[in-house]
Parts: sequence; C-alpha cells; structure tokens
Amino acid sequence: MEACRKMDEAQETFVIRVNRKAGGAWQGNVVWIGERCEQQFRNMQELITLMDDTLQQAGDE
Repeated sequence: MEACRKMDEAQETFVIRVNRKAGGAWQGNVVWIGERCEQQFRNMQELITLMDDTLQQAGDE
C-alpha cells in the first residue's frame, strides 16, 4: 500500500505523438500536459528516459 501512495504523488500526464517509424524506432514528440512542455524523442528508450526523469523530478517536489 505504501508504494501505491508514493506513486500517486508522482503522476504526470503525457501525450505521445509518433511522427514516423524508421527502422522499427518510433520518432516523435512527447508533451507534458502539467508543465506545457514538449520534447522530441528519437527512439523508445529515449522516450522512456524522458518520462522517467519527469516522474522522478515530480516525486522530488
């Protein structure tokens, strides 16, 4: 139960726009709704890293 409460504190909403799929890699933009910030990503690993960093920062605040 404690892990669920901690996760609730670090929730963000993301909109993912895939512009193209090149060689099996998604490329596009991710938008953080709460911060109104948009960032480009070149592959899924980069997308996940961007989202993870955002959640960690939100949890620290």
